[in-house]
Amino acid sequence: MNTNPYTPTRIQHAPSPRHRLRFWTVAAIYLYPLIVLTSLYLTWGIVTMQLGRPPVPYREYPDGFVIMVSSWVTAILHLLAPIAVPAGVAVSVLFPFARPNPNSASIFSRIASLVTYTAIGATAFIVLSRDPYRVSDWFWD
Repeated sequence: MNTNPYTPTRIQHAPSPRHRLRFWTVAAIYLYPLIVLTSLYLTWGIVTMQLGRPPVPYREYPDGFVIMVSSWVTAILHLLAPIAVPAGVAVSVLFPFARPNPNSASIFSRIASLVTYTAIGATAFIVLSRDPYRVSDWFWD
């Protein structure tokens, strides 16, 4: 600890609303595959609670306002994939780990951010491809 009273102290400024909005936008794009996976399983979980058992693909179409809204949100998130996945790759390189000052990011942090984004996408793909309840088949039938 520096005990010199004449050294200037660094003033911590609160982040502006613009910086907070940019952080949450970048974080949402970066975590897009997990958000889609979560919304899909949330919709499936709501239907499972309504029916009292897992729904059967190609046969059961439960109704209700919450399920309808959840289904629309999940479908829109799925349909945004051709835009959101390339945006996620760009964001992971340009704003590594939603850093507030991307100009100070090193090449290593940009590559690590891109590898992390790829791992997040691969995890979502593996979960959907190995799903025992065929949640994706049920949703898109």
